[in-house]
Amino acid sequence: MLPLILQKKAHDLYRAMETREHRLLYLFFEITRRCNMNCVHCGSDCGKDSRMREMDAETWARIARYVSGRFSPRPFIVVTGGEPTVRKDLPEIARAIHGEGLNWGMVTNGLALSQELMDTLEQNGLGSITLSIDGNDKAHNYLRNNPRSYEAVLKAADIIAASR
Repeated sequence: MLPLILQKKAHDLYRAMETREHRLLYLFFEITRRCNMNCVHCGSDCGKDSRMREMDAETWARIARYVSGRFSPRPFIVVTGGEPTVRKDLPEIARAIHGEGLNWGMVTNGLALSQELMDTLEQNGLGSITLSIDGNDKAHNYLRNNPRSYEAVLKAADIIAASR
């Protein structure tokens, strides 16, 4: 363990470097405001349907192209929503992000994650996936406002764990 004075100096040097660089590490692509759940704790205005027109996969491809050409090093893309798996063109968006040489991951509630979708996303460079489990089955299902949510998130975790 470093003495406290060295820890402070190292931290100060790190902060100074971070302040100078302002490096973009993560960029979130909120690809939808739709969600297949209605969580009690959610502060979002996402819902089953969105009155907002969503950007199509080609627009997301243009954004990925811009990010890829503009930033060095390239930021990690986090695909989120709403719930990204409600988009039928999610594989196309994934292909576009991966095709631009960007590393990416996804935040999902797991409700619609199938083995087939997981395989497709992996083939298109999926590097990380985030699931949330909000306590035991009763607590999770209550907070997610869905009696199948806990079972679905565990199934999604199994699919993810079995992937390459």
